[in-house]
Amino acid sequence: MSNPSIENINAILEYIPYFESLKNEIYEINPEKSLMDPHFCSEKTSEFIQALYENNFIQAFDWSQFNTLENVENIEHTDIDTLVKILTAYIRADRFSSGSVANFIKESYLLRILYRLREIKNTY
Repeated sequence: MSNPSIENINAILEYIPYFESLKNEIYEINPEKSLMDPHFCSEKTSEFIQALYENNFIQAFDWSQFNTLENVENIEHTDIDTLVKILTAYIRADRFSSGSVANFIKESYLLRILYRLREIKNTY
C-alpha cells in the first residue's frame, strides 16, 4: 500500500465544506428509481468518490476482512494507512450493500476522516 501524497490529501480536503454544509443534498433514497439499490449519491458526492480513486485513497487489499466498525471508533487517532483502508472498505462495500456510503456520511465518519487527514497533513 502506498500512502497518498500531500497533493492527493489536498485534493480530498477541498470537499470538507461540501460535506459540512447541511444545505447540500449529499445523497437521496428513492425506491421508485430502483428497489434493489435505492440510494443515489449526488453529483458532487459521486465526484468525491471518483477523486478518492484518482488520489490514491482507494487501494487494493482484502477489505472484506477489515473491521471497519472497530476502526471508525478511533478515527481521531488513526494513521493514514488505516484511513485509506476505512475509505476503501466503505466505497467497495457500497457495491454489495446499497447505502453503505450514505450511512458512512450520515454518521459523520467521512467528515471525521477528512478532519483527521487535515491533522495528518499538517504534520508532514
